[in-house]
Amino acid sequence: MNNMRTYRQLFGAALLLITISSAKAVPIYGTFSGIVTSVFGTGGYPPCANGDTVTGIYEYTPALLTGGATDFSDPTANFQININGTPFAGWSGNSLNLIVGANGEPVSGSAAGGWQLFLGTYGPGDVGMTAAVYSIGAEVTYSTPSATVPDTASTFFLSGIALLSVAVFGRLTSRLRSSRLALPSKP
Repeated sequence: MNNMRTYRQLFGAALLLITISSAKAVPIYGTFSGIVTSVFGTGGYPPCANGDTVTGIYEYTPALLTGGATDFSDPTANFQININGTPFAGWSGNSLNLIVGANGEPVSGSAAGGWQLFLGTYGPGDVGMTAAVYSIGAEVTYSTPSATVPDTASTFFLSGIALLSVAVFGRLTSRLRSSRLALPSKP
């Protein structure tokens, strides 16, 4: 009889863990805004000046964080920058590595591409981009990420299914016990 209770508890715990883990797979989306603080280059390039507006988005999946950082193999990682409302540069997937703080906002990171990205070199809101002999620096403020709270509606529904499954399993095992059918036992 104790074996049946143990099996029922393990089955319930496994279903509950599966339910909870699915809620963590929700991607985090955030925005940022600020101004260009430094421009180095020649011949009118890069196409911006000190004081120009910088806006953008970032995203990643918390379930793929390792020690607070996205791995270079996080296919959902994304960081896009607009200058004066015009798309300027973007990095995603294998080229991007973000390190996020406890609040879910990027604190540092880097990316390779036509423009290399450096986040947090001089502080939490520092964004630097370099390409050949050109570089742009910006100071931005990150928004609070939008999906830090798990989707409670789907989590509640899945938890209900898990609890119902535990009840059905418990009923099945009690019927097996009462009908004198034996489950395989350990030798």
